[in-house]
Amino acid sequence: ASLGVFALVIITMLASGGSAADDGDSPYPAMRYDAKTAEEYFNRHPVMFWSRALEIFSSAAGFGLALLLDLATGNLKKNEDSRADELSSLLSRLGPTFIKLGQSLSIRTDLLSPAYVRGLTALQDKVPSFPTEIARKTIEKELGQPVESLFTGLTEPVAAAS
Repeated sequence: ASLGVFALVIITMLASGGSAADDGDSPYPAMRYDAKTAEEYFNRHPVMFWSRALEIFSSAAGFGLALLLDLATGNLKKNEDSRADELSSLLSRLGPTFIKLGQSLSIRTDLLSPAYVRGLTALQDKVPSFPTEIARKTIEKELGQPVESLFTGLTEPVAAAS
């Protein structure tokens, strides 16, 4: 049961972009993991959970079907570069956790072909930017003070990194 709750925690965090729902509700009100509190939270947010699970599943299934089609038609090697780019794009669309997964895989030359390593390497330096307003609100929420009172000279970002 605890493994199921853990999976639910991970998927719901992904569904909310790694943060609490906009209603101020949070699976971690004490800022630490608690299985019972997390389970109660996820029971109150089934639509968020299932919509994100469906997004992840449909994205992965679509990519997997494209690979199967390549395999069936003998084009697996021929399409490897374009599929690697598609995978990089897919992981970027799915968000920060998947970007980090792709970054981790991009250095695993023992597991992936050179084409996939090249494709995923793009995730190391071409990460989509994060909206500044959301970042400011998150800082204020987490630290309990206006950004201006915490930092001097905070400007608009010029690049994104993970």
